[in-house]
Amino acid sequence: MKPILVGAVAVLIAVVPTLGTAASAPTALLGKSVIVTWGEERIQRIVGESSFRSIRASHNLSIYISSAGRVFSRQTITIGSRSGSGYQIAGEEAARPIDGRVPRFSGQTMTFFAPMQSAGIRRQIIEFHANFTSCIATISFAKEPGRPTAITRSIIDKRMVEIQSITASNANCSVQNGNVFGGGA
Repeated sequence: MKPILVGAVAVLIAVVPTLGTAASAPTALLGKSVIVTWGEERIQRIVGESSFRSIRASHNLSIYISSAGRVFSRQTITIGSRSGSGYQIAGEEAARPIDGRVPRFSGQTMTFFAPMQSAGIRRQIIEFHANFTSCIATISFAKEPGRPTAITRSIIDKRMVEIQSITASNANCSVQNGNVFGGGA
């Protein structure tokens, strides 16, 4: 069973960055915001350093689905007292791979794939309850088969980071009416 998972991850990593525009958001989500928070325990090092270390990161993914169905997202990562954010509007080219979150809608589920610079991807699955007023989130990370690390640019200090593993925990998800960013998009 593990070889199938590894093969699926390889296909996922190869295909996701080339996918086109997202499917339409369900009508029940128009004009609503979704907020997902979670923690991550990572084994990582700055590229060029000799030793890996364990770090704890807090994540906040804020999403707004406009009345026209456009999806705006901001992911903020905090480590200790430092933080950084990346923004994305679905359908527009991302400035950095970490900002390349394009939502995929299927029934009661919205999925974001966030590719890293190389050899890795983070997946955020948001499952909505029947009336789209509440949700649960599942966060996962995968590396290309045979690769000991994935590489990404830190959203906080812009340095390149090698990641051996990521374990997500304590995911929380909520839905609210209106624009979480405060504007009228």
